[in-house]
Amino acid sequence: MNKKGISLIFLPFLLFLILAFRYTGFASELFEQIVHDLADIPELDSAAHRSHLEVPLDKFRDETSKYPNMGAELKALQQFNLANFYYSGEGVERDFKAAAKLYKEVAEQGHPEAQVMIGFMYAEGEGVQQNYKRAAKWYLKALKQEYVLAYTYLGVLYFEGKGVPRNYEKALQLFIKAAEQGAADAQNYLGKMYHESKGVGRDYEQAVKWYTKAAEQGFAVAQHNLGLMYFQGKGLTKNYEEAVKWFRQGAEGGYAQAQYNLGTAYELGFGVPSQDLKAAAQWYTLAAHQGDTHAQYRLGLLYDQGKGVEQNYMQAEEWYRKAAEQGHKQSQFSLGSMCENGDGSAHDHKEAVKWYLRAAQQGCAKSQYNLGRMYYEGRGLTQDYKEAIRWWRKAADQECFKSQYNLGVLYDFGRGMPQNKAEAVKWYLKAAEQGYGNAQFNLGVIFSGAEGSEHLQDYHEAFKWYKTAATQGLPLAQNNLGLMYEKGLGVAKNPEEALRWYTRAADQGYAIAQNNIAFMYIHGKGISQNFEVAAEWFKRAADQGDVDAYYYLGNCYYHGTGVSRNARLAVSWFHKAARRGHNHAIGFFRNFAEVGYAESQLIMGLLYYEGQGVLQDYKEALKWFRKASSKGHNDAQHYLGIICNEEPKICEF
Repeated sequence: MNKKGISLIFLPFLLFLILAFRYTGFASELFEQIVHDLADIPELDSAAHRSHLEVPLDKFRDETSKYPNMGAELKALQQFNLANFYYSGEGVERDFKAAAKLYKEVAEQGHPEAQVMIGFMYAEGEGVQQNYKRAAKWYLKALKQEYVLAYTYLGVLYFEGKGVPRNYEKALQLFIKAAEQGAADAQNYLGKMYHESKGVGRDYEQAVKWYTKAAEQGFAVAQHNLGLMYFQGKGLTKNYEEAVKWFRQGAEGGYAQAQYNLGTAYELGFGVPSQDLKAAAQWYTLAAHQGDTHAQYRLGLLYDQGKGVEQNYMQAEEWYRKAAEQGHKQSQFSLGSMCENGDGSAHDHKEAVKWYLRAAQQGCAKSQYNLGRMYYEGRGLTQDYKEAIRWWRKAADQECFKSQYNLGVLYDFGRGMPQNKAEAVKWYLKAAEQGYGNAQFNLGVIFSGAEGSEHLQDYHEAFKWYKTAATQGLPLAQNNLGLMYEKGLGVAKNPEEALRWYTRAADQGYAIAQNNIAFMYIHGKGISQNFEVAAEWFKRAADQGDVDAYYYLGNCYYHGTGVSRNARLAVSWFHKAARRGHNHAIGFFRNFAEVGYAESQLIMGLLYYEGQGVLQDYKEALKWFRKASSKGHNDAQHYLGIICNEEPKICEF
């Protein structure tokens, strides 16, 4: 039984329901079927006395002298009212056990209102051990007296298959009897049955009819459901304003799902004058405090992003955690992310793994991807490529393009599995077709015939995928697309297009493209030859730390190409390139050192001494320092002293 939909609304209308709902003309055939369903339930002690406790308290007092049983009735009414107080906590401390005891005493005297209430408490497990069969037995006793709520609540048990075999047809018959007498809860259930095609053919118009009857009585659950019908345009014309109207009524009636949906309307701006994140947060808060996991998640998200509320990671974590502990997988993922990233608290990779795992086991693809990444990187648990692959496969099967891409990379480079370019292409294609630029670029690389992929070379395919990725703004793809146009690979040569794509990549700071533009200016391809502009492009790439640009700029200064010739600056840029292992730069110094240039000999000594650009080798460093020192180079003599002080044995030879 839906506790939020029934128990929260039941008590405020209890006295009204006691006075208003009765039945005549009970269907004996249905009754016999229900008795058969409950035949195996032990009999409860119960008197055959029949009363609806409809006489007001003062009336009982007036008539006690005339009717000998009036005293018992008065006592029963007093016990029933006291049970209500204990149940609701009105005027006394809430005590379900005391309420159940009193309801049962009155129920055993044959009063249907109390029979329904004790049945309800058995169904909810409030004050007594939960027992749906006992609930059904008590509802049946009230139903024998044609008490309307008994029809509704017993119908719920048949609908949900609790305490009795699930039977939509019997539930339908019970709901109809109650609904036709104005029982809002039964009307709502009838709407649900037509809406979801449970025991009856799907009929949205009938669903709307019954939801409307219940909603117009102020039944919050039905108001929410009617709002959904307007929102979805089922059984009537789609109308967001009407949907919001009914969501609001249900929300003001305290129904959490209506509060959540009203919050969603304000967050997304449908059916309301304008988007209002502050109002969304307010409605989410009301629903979240009732335990609605979707509202808790959305509220956490608002605090996380600082939308509609002041950004507060601690609040975000609190609401994510409340929903996560109830099994909400999106909240489990978000909580894992906060733990991993240290948002609001210290990094805790083990805690992150715990929450990623819980969400992943529920099929959350993002968590499966992150869990695979944690296994691959060995964060929060022992590194395990097999487990990483297993979780990425699960996510990839749900079209998680990052997992598909990662599987492609593993097959492409043989990490954690045998290298297999064909399998790499298969997974890259899955991610690429979802628009993932990195996968599109890697397909371009493979079809370009990169090392190990020569057998798959197809320049037309390479061009297609480079262009697809380039149009998404991926600078590596833009540069390679420019190269395809420059070389005429998979497309006709077009230096102007080449320069255009190089420029797009260069404007994003991609150094290789900046070098390529410089060469276009040097050779006058697609643009007028201009050495000065070429040198400027080399300088832009060099300022980003590109080692090739160091060497090219060194050449510009050495030869005076686009800049004034300057040997000192040339050596400086060549030295930077050599220290990063640029073979041509190292070769430049080696050639000059071998013909006796002391400055080059010093630099060769420094490279070997520091192990920069070459393997560290003190003997080789000593050789070059000695050669430079013999020519009177003071810095070489200085370093010679240092190396002999650090490694005196090598200086003995």
